[in-house]
Amino acid sequence: MKLDRLIAGYEPLLARLIDESDGAMYRAFYLQPNPEVRLNVEQRKEFQRVYVIGILERSHLACTTFLARSHRWLRACGAALESSNVLGFAASLRGFLESAADGFDVIGYLPETLKGSFEHLYALLYEAGQRDAPAIIMKELEDRLIHYAFATRQPRIGPSMPNHTAKSQADYIRDFERFGASGAGDLYADLCALTHPSSASINCFLIEGDDHVSFTAQHDDTAIEIILHKYEECVTDIFQYSLNSALVALAYLSRLNADWIAPRDAEVNAIGRAASQLKQVDAFIRSRAQHRAVPASLQRLLHSILLSLGMEG
Repeated sequence: MKLDRLIAGYEPLLARLIDESDGAMYRAFYLQPNPEVRLNVEQRKEFQRVYVIGILERSHLACTTFLARSHRWLRACGAALESSNVLGFAASLRGFLESAADGFDVIGYLPETLKGSFEHLYALLYEAGQRDAPAIIMKELEDRLIHYAFATRQPRIGPSMPNHTAKSQADYIRDFERFGASGAGDLYADLCALTHPSSASINCFLIEGDDHVSFTAQHDDTAIEIILHKYEECVTDIFQYSLNSALVALAYLSRLNADWIAPRDAEVNAIGRAASQLKQVDAFIRSRAQHRAVPASLQRLLHSILLSLGMEG
């Protein structure tokens, strides 16, 4: 059964990353610039660095929480498979699919965004004297991160915050399916039919003959196998597009902050073009070593920025 192998392949890596990330702290710093105060060039640059650090921290937190949530669903799915519990299997695989589609809204956007802006981000954060560089505005990523972290059903009456309104699960899954997870919508419908009280959740315990119906409590394996055979390629895509995107994003982020937990290169090199792209990033970092002016840790960098702006004692 391919799902067994997928869970067995990813579970130890996810478990290790989650364990190593346990206790990680991310600083929330809210910039409220006074429009009447004129900032000099260096102060504007420092505010830009604080903004970027906040985006990167939110990105790392999004990847970490996404992997933790996925790990819990996959553990539940593995337990249901081991115990031949078709309803538990349907509920946990549905939970993983919903999590993957929701997370993909931002996680799928991260690797290419980080790759495309890496040199600019690195120079802004770690190289002194880059005064003429254009400002980095990461509004699309910022909006997606806000939506991922805060989106929920909004009250019918009263104002709602921008990007806080959750889309329907069908919308998330349609977007996921358009990217390449073919069949995700049909898989979701079949899993919902089993998870909700419906005819499917009754028929999985019945065997119909020409003139009779018999109850069986030993039909779970067959019902599970039918779903996995029908959606084998789709299930593989769900794993790859969601989990792999988060793992590669963490690999990029760890090159901007060496203190952040990330998979080892050997654990992501087989994903798409990650090996060659990460080598390019590493070559760029080596080429800029003589320009590096601050410590590797974004937390230490943020502390030094706030001190320079008189915002932290």
